[in-house]
Amino acid sequence: MEKRLRSSLKSSPEEFISAVAGLSLKSSKAALKSVLHSQPPPLASSPSSFPASLHRAVSQSVAALRDLLRGSPDADPGDLASPPSKRPRRSSRRLSEPRGGGPSPAGLDRRRQKALEAPGLGARGPAVRLGGPRESSAAGDLLPAVQALHDNLVLFESDSVLSAEIVGLCEEWWKGDLPGRENLISQFLPFLVSRSLTLKKKVDVGRVYAMREAFGLFDFEDDSIEDMKMLLIRCVISPLYLKTEEGKRFVAFMFGLSRQLVKEAFGDDQIADSVREEVDVGGIWGYTGLIEGAIHSGSAALATSIRRVLGGFINQRTVDGVEKVLFRLTEPVLFRSLQVANSDVRQNALHLLLDVFPLEDPDATKEVKDSLLDRQFYLLERLLKDDCPDVRVVAVEGCCRILNLFWEVIPSSTITKIITRIFDDMAYDNCSEVRLSTINGVAYLLGNGQSHEVLKVLLPRLAHLITDGTLSVRVALIELLLLTRDIRSFQFNKVVTLEALLSMLATDQAQVAQKITRLLLPSYFPSKVTFEEACNRCVTLIKRSPKAGARFCEYAASEGAPLKSLMQLFKVFISFVLSTDKLNEDQIEVYLMVLHTFVSNLLVSHHTRMP
Repeated sequence: MEKRLRSSLKSSPEEFISAVAGLSLKSSKAALKSVLHSQPPPLASSPSSFPASLHRAVSQSVAALRDLLRGSPDADPGDLASPPSKRPRRSSRRLSEPRGGGPSPAGLDRRRQKALEAPGLGARGPAVRLGGPRESSAAGDLLPAVQALHDNLVLFESDSVLSAEIVGLCEEWWKGDLPGRENLISQFLPFLVSRSLTLKKKVDVGRVYAMREAFGLFDFEDDSIEDMKMLLIRCVISPLYLKTEEGKRFVAFMFGLSRQLVKEAFGDDQIADSVREEVDVGGIWGYTGLIEGAIHSGSAALATSIRRVLGGFINQRTVDGVEKVLFRLTEPVLFRSLQVANSDVRQNALHLLLDVFPLEDPDATKEVKDSLLDRQFYLLERLLKDDCPDVRVVAVEGCCRILNLFWEVIPSSTITKIITRIFDDMAYDNCSEVRLSTINGVAYLLGNGQSHEVLKVLLPRLAHLITDGTLSVRVALIELLLLTRDIRSFQFNKVVTLEALLSMLATDQAQVAQKITRLLLPSYFPSKVTFEEACNRCVTLIKRSPKAGARFCEYAASEGAPLKSLMQLFKVFISFVLSTDKLNEDQIEVYLMVLHTFVSNLLVSHHTRMP
């Protein structure tokens, strides 16, 4: 065989390709390797003719295969453009099925076999020629032929040996960092992932994981890769992927690629049902690795992505058996991780605790369940005092979230301890992010009506934050007051005094002044009373604090006051200024200041509202 191949090389590349084409893939590989690596190189006299001839032969064979499929009346054109699925394609089966009026099965088979000869060499030749030292120049010459094989991989699916050779070639091309490797993944990777899911072999999962960096080149927002996304979602619920180390690592890596992919993985009932089915076959046990990854990941973004994956499982805890599995998977590592020296691990573990809270063994006695719950509250209280401010930020909002969701069933003594810690310590924390989280957490807690009686007493303890040195904290406090204003049993001026609010309205930055204006608008320029009454209230505000009144008028239009009413108010102020016998010089100056800011902002607001 080798002698015949060497002889054909002396004639022309075309004759060499013709000689190799009739040989089987397995038997010819060794001979090809010997011939193509011989010294001197057999095609040294015309180094570029072999790649060009190979490309031409592959292209002609692809065209012949397409013609063969077009000649089949039942062929499905869609079979030429989608990645492989679990079942053989209709088009590949029909190549060997008889059809009325068409060629005989034997004739079709011979034509198909003939058309596959050049692609066979195309898959073997570059791989063998590059099997030694990889030269980028040689790879660049061979790339067109390899590209043609890759782009038409679906055509060769019926020949499992040939398609495996093409996949192996693309795989080696990527690993060898050869020119154009990014162009050899769009068909090859879906084929490889589908193969791993269909054949269920660990070695294929390892191959997929080894190619993980290539998945980063896909645009997961593009609708054209829907097939690829569905294959990746199948990986998430595949027992093989969840049981093997490389499979678990690939799933964890995969959800760091795209938030949209995570949403699609667990965003609808169909996928949730698939997760539920996997519980029956033991696939869910693979989530042990994900739990460890969510806790020990050095990347906050990756840890968040893994928790989203776990969320699909946690949300199924009402399904029989899931709560027990969740406890057995989480309990051994979670409590230990909440107390380690590494603050990143403590923070990740805290996030997970908040996701699974309350963690309990459904088969345990009431005493054991109560003890486990007390342990979780003890750790939460401890984390409120954590040395790391990032951990305290998560702890304070997390505690408020838990109180909001479970207020009715949490012992009053536990509520008192946690909420006292939040108002007396966290609200005075030296980290502004913790103080901000305290306000946000309390705002969240207001969503539970059972907390209102307690909060009415405690909210005034946050009054000092109106003068906080951090702008975001002051803004958040005014937003909290806006929430209380809309709750009948609360009075915002009993949380922060009117004097303090007017002082900040007069002197603080625009963000704070605008929100205070919105807060005071129903009191000092209400729309549900007569204009005369509204005007009198606004005048009262100006007399009480001229600077605060001026800024109130400045932002009233942008905060929702009716434009028509504001124009009437403007006329009233002008009449005050013109009636010099009713006002002294200082009062006139105040109203002139009010009119100046009022008119300036009114013009801006009017132009903004114009279409």
